[in-house]
Amino acid sequence: MDDILKKLKANPIFKELSDDMLISLAGVVKEESYQPGQPIYREDDEAKAMYLVQTGEVEIRKRFRRNPEKSKTLTMAEENDFFGELAFFGRAKRSADAVAKSDTKLWKLDYDDLIRTVGSDPASAVNILRVILRMLAPKLNSLIEEHAVLFELGRLLPKIQDVEELTRVVFDLVLDSIEAEDTGMIAVWNVFNEEFDVYQRTGDVQEQHLKSDHPVARELLETKTEFVVKNTSQDKRFKKLSYLGRSFIAAPVLYEYDLKGLIILANTTMENAFHNNHMILLKTVCTLLGEKLHDIERKQEEILKKRLERGKLSADI
Repeated sequence: MDDILKKLKANPIFKELSDDMLISLAGVVKEESYQPGQPIYREDDEAKAMYLVQTGEVEIRKRFRRNPEKSKTLTMAEENDFFGELAFFGRAKRSADAVAKSDTKLWKLDYDDLIRTVGSDPASAVNILRVILRMLAPKLNSLIEEHAVLFELGRLLPKIQDVEELTRVVFDLVLDSIEAEDTGMIAVWNVFNEEFDVYQRTGDVQEQHLKSDHPVARELLETKTEFVVKNTSQDKRFKKLSYLGRSFIAAPVLYEYDLKGLIILANTTMENAFHNNHMILLKTVCTLLGEKLHDIERKQEEILKKRLERGKLSADI
């Protein structure tokens, strides 16, 4: 009980509550543990509780109706974050899945228990509601930013048929949207040389190519998934690469499961400069970029094929 009480006091949602109210809440909070990939709740489940992350990460994702095997990551919940907060506003259906991304410990607070506990203290209920709304604001801002970027990409990409222009447009949008960076690059996989050609760069990046054994390239080639390094000095894989700065984020550009390129953004002065909402935005951009790169490759192959056919026809004549 004392440990739960201490942690509740440290959490932004509850720190303004009275000691008596916190003691009451500590008595109804339930601790749950989840393994990587284990669902916490599913879309359309009844929203009976909200959750606070003690340790680990939880991915909130929306499955596509026509293809339930695919999903879109909406946000990530990390230590001291809450999720499932719609339960606080009354019973409703879950609008997305919540899945543990790593070994995760949660506090579960049932809606009925919460209402019984704060029902006798309207001031505490208002305080909790105010903090929840304040913490929702960054999530909403991230969604607005993502939709703005998607709109702009949807407007520009159909007009582009050149890799140089494509990477420039995408990189400019990314730099405008993720202000935490002060250096970075966007590179495209060269199937002939089996390395990444750096098309766009900023800050301290001088490289024109990245070999497949480059630490970031190797990680992306192996995992095919984006990642954040919050403190490069504590990660021996990356700390010798100065342009990766104090922290960085990296994402693969994929078409289906083929790696088409990568984007790296770094901050040379700050640890923990990037958060999961940056990663979600970058993943979305990389998905669109991968589809467009594949489209450009396909059209270039068609042009080359026609030229070869014309050349063969001329030789036959």
